[in-house]
Amino acid sequence: MLFTDPSRSTARAAGSRGTFTARSDQVVCASCVAHVGDTVSKAVRRDLEHLAMWQADHNIMVLDHEQDQVALVQKLHDRDAEITRLTEQICDLRGALSAGVEAAPVDSVAHWFEAEKI
Repeated sequence: MLFTDPSRSTARAAGSRGTFTARSDQVVCASCVAHVGDTVSKAVRRDLEHLAMWQADHNIMVLDHEQDQVALVQKLHDRDAEITRLTEQICDLRGALSAGVEAAPVDSVAHWFEAEKI
């Protein structure tokens, strides 16, 4: 994901690796280097840019969720259609088997069929 600041002409990848200048440095992402300091304007700018980044992340997650829901609904529809097709096939096979058993009834086969152990 790219994070762009309208006040800058460059775009930096959000979550990019931080850079260190000394062993005691804190981890600071490349987008936040401009915010390091203790002035109010830097803190406000940091918060606004982070809020924009988080909102963009949230919007992407919402879009992904909506796409996942559409895919899930399609899978459920496909599953229901397959269940219907297989149920019809089972009924057709039971009918064919029943007709075959009735044509040449054998007591044990007829009893087994009626108990639906097949």
